[in-house]
Amino acid sequence: MSAIPLQHKGWSFLAEIYMNRKIKRKIRNFFRIFHPKYIKNFLLCLKYPFLKIESQTYPWVNGYYITWLDEIPIGWRKRFGKELCDDIKNYISKHNIKNYHIRQMKEKWNCLEIYDNSDNEFYNEIHQKYQDLSEKTCVYCGKPATWVTTNGWYESVCDDCKKTQFIDKPTCFKKINVEYETK
Repeated sequence: MSAIPLQHKGWSFLAEIYMNRKIKRKIRNFFRIFHPKYIKNFLLCLKYPFLKIESQTYPWVNGYYITWLDEIPIGWRKRFGKELCDDIKNYISKHNIKNYHIRQMKEKWNCLEIYDNSDNEFYNEIHQKYQDLSEKTCVYCGKPATWVTTNGWYESVCDDCKKTQFIDKPTCFKKINVEYETK
């Protein structure tokens, strides 16, 4: 097999590689807006504008590539994600709230936590409802679940997901699929 000779004149080949990287990056960023997830999140944020992440600390997160709904476990999104967004939107329109912002939405101690710029009434009406619901919902599939401890973390996991996600041991270590070569 013959080697392809590297043809260059001084350091100009490095400049050519650098320019190719810049062009590739521009092309990649251009086509990124046509990614199905980007389009789906854009349409979701048109309907629920409070889901758009606007971070001054982490500007690379801005845009529509991820939303606050993407930050919660997939089972919760399946079970009550749309219902949560509808309840927040109805509360905002009912109380004529301007400039509502979600600062963070996440799972903490096996409960849904929403940090925002709202009042206590909002917390009592909506947050508490979904915190209670999230404690009883599987984080993987959205079915009714019970609490388990996995390596020190609390999670709500249904019986089906316990069988598929975890080894059946008292410590509930996560499954690791490793194949060893035999000689």
